[in-house]
Amino acid sequence: LKVPNILVIGHSRCGGIQRLMSHPEDGSVPFDFIDDWVKIGLPAKIDVLKEYEGYDFKEQCKFCEKESVNNSLVNLRTYPYVERGIRNKSIGLLGGYYDFVNPA
Repeated sequence: LKVPNILVIGHSRCGGIQRLMSHPEDGSVPFDFIDDWVKIGLPAKIDVLKEYEGYDFKEQCKFCEKESVNNSLVNLRTYPYVERGIRNKSIGLLGGYYDFVNPA
């Protein structure tokens, strides 16, 4: 890649995250094409459900929106050319989150 940085941005009220968080984990509902797209965030969902078990759905979604950014940054490092770029300092990975409800 000939870019100095890769930026991953999550955002509030993400419909994909809401879909991921509401999908039953017992396998009773098969994944459809949208779910196939968002299930890459399953590690974030699992972490959030464990860490924020007592929180309401809306709050859990907010935490998952942020944790999904971290998850994506970890996933990017699985690409050899990204990892090489990080090691030789030619690529930086950055994560961000934008809150549409309470912008700052």
